[in-house]
Amino acid sequence: MHTDKLKHKELSHLIIKSFYEIYNELGSGFLESVYENAMALALK
Repeated sequence: MHTDKLKHKELSHLIIKSFYEIYNELGSGFLESVYENAMALALK
């Protein structure tokens, strides 16, 4: 993904990086709420 044109480049990078780390650790098959809680913890 090209983030050069994003308004909040650093924040966008942190969110995308966190998403991939969580997805790689948990894998697929969980309810959305599991990923939502993991993202909340990762971004605190």
